[in-house]
Amino acid sequence: MSNKIFYILTSGFIVGILAGLLGVGLSFGLLCLFLFLCFLFSIKIFDTSRRELLLSLAGILFVLSLGIIRAEWHMNVLSAQEKIIANYDKQKIILTGVVAGEAASDSLGWSVPVLVSSIGSTTIQTKVLVRSGDIMRPVVGDIIQVKGSLSLPGIIAGDKDRPFDYRLYLLKDGITATIGFAVTNKVGEDKSFWFKKSLIKIKNYFLQNINQAIAGDEGGLLGGLIIGDKAGISDTVNNIFKRVGLSHIIVLSGYNISVVAGLLVKGLAFISTPISWIAGFIGIIIFVLMTGASSTAMRAGIMASIVILAQVLGRQFNFIRALFGAGIIMILWNPLTLTELSFQLSFLATWSLVLVVPYFEDIIFKKWGRGSWQETITTTLGAQVLVMPLLLYKIGMFSLVFIISNLLVLPLIPWIMFLGLTIGAVYGFLPFVLQPLVWFTGLLLKIILLVSTVLAKLSWSAFTIPAFSLGLLIIMYLGIFIWLWRFWKNRKTV
Repeated sequence: MSNKIFYILTSGFIVGILAGLLGVGLSFGLLCLFLFLCFLFSIKIFDTSRRELLLSLAGILFVLSLGIIRAEWHMNVLSAQEKIIANYDKQKIILTGVVAGEAASDSLGWSVPVLVSSIGSTTIQTKVLVRSGDIMRPVVGDIIQVKGSLSLPGIIAGDKDRPFDYRLYLLKDGITATIGFAVTNKVGEDKSFWFKKSLIKIKNYFLQNINQAIAGDEGGLLGGLIIGDKAGISDTVNNIFKRVGLSHIIVLSGYNISVVAGLLVKGLAFISTPISWIAGFIGIIIFVLMTGASSTAMRAGIMASIVILAQVLGRQFNFIRALFGAGIIMILWNPLTLTELSFQLSFLATWSLVLVVPYFEDIIFKKWGRGSWQETITTTLGAQVLVMPLLLYKIGMFSLVFIISNLLVLPLIPWIMFLGLTIGAVYGFLPFVLQPLVWFTGLLLKIILLVSTVLAKLSWSAFTIPAFSLGLLIIMYLGIFIWLWRFWKNRKTV
């Protein structure tokens, strides 16, 4: 299949998913499917010169109908659950269900997703988010009884006129309601969650070793760097990183995992190149499992695998096709993934490695040569081109010091991740032996925090852009892709 046909079909499917999520209706999807069959039947009637056009139109209609039908089916299932659970809105209820995910901490206590089996004496199948301040936290697989007031999530007024659709945010994970200030009581255990429970135990063991070895903001930062755990990162550090353009380093992404895999590949290259690459992919799998195999971790693992494959196969590997293919698989599994900001940013940032970074490489490498700091600048600038418009639309903060902060911090990340992985894995067994590594890792983390704090204190380090329309965002991306199209067209002719 040619690249042109592949991108047309994948784009048609994505448009179909978006149309389905916007509620065009299942009937419209079936109409597109009917038209697809009509075009196929018409191919035999028209002459050969028109068959290629008809086949293209038929293919677009087919993938468009598939996208609409998949999204509509997914949303219909969730909507049916929402209608049932809406009968209990603003009511005090007693439900029974099984804990389906790890407890997340916040200032008010903790929250867990619960697969509901019944409310009172009524059998109901849905998922709710339970918030509680109870001392005893349930774990994955616990069957619990929950008493509290149920409410339906909605739109939350965000900062700077940017409202947050909390309903859609929860719905992507199948959660249809929340229960606040709940009282919970364990009544049993579901053994079918043993594998997920084991993965979370491994993750908690890893974080426990890190927190024992390195306390305070440094330990919390290390947990965020390696596995994207933000529980130990204070609001102050979070805000500082936003201001200086370093939030991406504490988000579980393909970058984090590809760094780990890259370290394995380089470390074992002296044995055998094939063995080193295999070790890289095994490292990705272990890393994803260690983080609890969440949807975010698996997505990051897929993105990292694509990066490693591109390095292994070189020109024989079509990076962008693989990226789009992986994105389609994730969207096909859960259409609401397309609405998730972390997915959008991860996709755009990974795409930038191929589309945008070469533009800056042509300029910077030609003027200053190729080196570690030059590669850091080109990667940072390249990622910002595709990511920044979306970040400005969603968040509105633009950092003027992001190049300086990334240039000073990113070279330290591979070392910190390697040392942090070692500490998290074996510190419980060899605490005294690892003390030199612990001290050096803590020093590197202190440097990151110091650099970030100093830059954030500059009055001009960042500014906030007023909210703007979706139409302007689309125009911005159209301009960027027209520029990229012209750049690559001229580059190929040189």
